[in-house]
Amino acid sequence: CLMEDEDFASRIDRSDFLDMCKPMMAKVHEVLEAAKAASGLEPSAVDVVEICGGACRVPWVKDMCSKAFGGKDLSMTMNADECVARGCAIQAAILSSLYKTRDFKVEDTTPFSVTLGWKHPLDTALNGNGDGVDKPAETDRSAVVFPQKSPLNLTKVMTFFRREAFELTASYGDGDVSAAEVASNGHRNALGCYKVDLPRQLERKKVKVKALLTVHGTFEISSAQLVEEDEEAGEAEKSTAQDSGMPPATPDVEDDTSVAGSKRRASGASANGSSRKRLRRTDLVVLPIGRPGLSEAELERRRAEEQRMIADMQEIVDRNARRNDLESYILSMRSGIAAGEKFGDYISDADRARFVEQLQKAEDWLYDHLDDEKQVFVDKLAELKVIGGPVERRFREEEARPELIVALEKAAQDSRAAIRQAKPKNGDGEKLRSLNMACAEALKWLSEMREKQSKLTRRDDPVLDTAGLTARTQEINRLADTAFDRQREMSFDAMSDGVPPSPLHSDAGELQRRRSLDVD
Repeated sequence: CLMEDEDFASRIDRSDFLDMCKPMMAKVHEVLEAAKAASGLEPSAVDVVEICGGACRVPWVKDMCSKAFGGKDLSMTMNADECVARGCAIQAAILSSLYKTRDFKVEDTTPFSVTLGWKHPLDTALNGNGDGVDKPAETDRSAVVFPQKSPLNLTKVMTFFRREAFELTASYGDGDVSAAEVASNGHRNALGCYKVDLPRQLERKKVKVKALLTVHGTFEISSAQLVEEDEEAGEAEKSTAQDSGMPPATPDVEDDTSVAGSKRRASGASANGSSRKRLRRTDLVVLPIGRPGLSEAELERRRAEEQRMIADMQEIVDRNARRNDLESYILSMRSGIAAGEKFGDYISDADRARFVEQLQKAEDWLYDHLDDEKQVFVDKLAELKVIGGPVERRFREEEARPELIVALEKAAQDSRAAIRQAKPKNGDGEKLRSLNMACAEALKWLSEMREKQSKLTRRDDPVLDTAGLTARTQEINRLADTAFDRQREMSFDAMSDGVPPSPLHSDAGELQRRRSLDVD
């Protein structure tokens, strides 16, 4: 490799290269041992070791992977560079509601335990004046909410008894991170702090907090509810039951996953001889504080910035497309209008010379204005099409005219033949006469226009254009559809009665099918 007359070529022996890689080898060894320990399997229990990624092509990496699993031969059946991206795409499709995929069983677990900490209030006492309650003393408590290797997309509900707002701190690990470090996001294991906004109560109330380990492996406090006994509803039910002589209903029962708690409530209810209590649940606001990552305001700002970047990129793409359209038009028309080429016979010599000059000026202008706005290229293309547009239109008319003439003549002749064979019923005579007259007028118009067109050159604008031919053909087809509708209905009725249709009806149906194909 030469740069400024300096040769940067060099050679290195494998032994020197391996010596340079020894620090990386130690890291790879740690990763392999950690993977085996996390799996909980002996190397002999592993059937296949598949390696992927660009680094798997390095010989010492493959050698270390093989030795870590008892010298097994490594499998490389997948595309080493694309398999991870393909797996991510499949997982995204599985999670999305917009795509349907085959059923894949994916068992994801969290590699770290998640601990939740809180301040536990102690008993409180009245202050010296007896007109209030002193702020209770608090102790730090914590619990592992999601142990290591817990499955993802898991929800747990915890119950707290509080009389005012309280905070929950979340972190990875087994509670070795202090609440202060979590609240300040000052520890790498900190997951943030969540404040449950509970209005101040006169006594401790039950608060149920729902913790979620999402399908993406992230932790969050998804919701919190204040659970209270609905005394007003209970009294109303009791009075209603006394008036009607029926026992009170129990539509809402406190749910508790604890078996012991259920037994206690059941025994208490049977001992008191009363029915289960109705509960009122009030959603509480959960405010995340100090979570890792960007704040909502910062996320919104960056989303807006991303949208601006997308809009700017789309503007650049559109501008490049319009510029390419202009350049392509200049090159194709300059070669196409040359004598003997595609459009050579459809432009006069004077217009050709003027158009070539205009195209040359447009090309010179284009290479000096590559970064102009999109609309500038659109306007320049429209300017060139003032002369080039009629040339292209004459060419297209000349190419399509013979086929459309044949279609119009065929539609008129077939309709006339069907009219001659038809047996008009009540109300059909007028429709057939209208169709016959339209066919005659169309053929007469076609003859006159063909004669006028024959006197013109290809450089002149045509008088027998495709729009007129298409309109005449469609008009005949429309009148034929109206005139022969009853004939086809009679044909279908005859077939349903077991009587074969007459040749006239069959011809009419076949004619209609041919007309439909011609129009399409």
